[in-house]
Amino acid sequence: MVPYFADLTDIRAFWAQVGEALRSGTAPQTLPSADSGVPLPAARLRTLLTDASRVLTADRVVA
Repeated sequence: MVPYFADLTDIRAFWAQVGEALRSGTAPQTLPSADSGVPLPAARLRTLLTDASRVLTADRVVA
């Protein structure tokens, strides 16, 4: 996701940082997991939604 930019200078600075990260090899080299994007089983989702003692966050749904 590309962030919102106020002007052209911000856009250029952003892409300069991206280019530098790619050149220096600091960009992440991991691939998404095989089950990335797979829907959560209904039983697991119900368990997460009914557990009032825990806050439902995106990382818990994905995990």
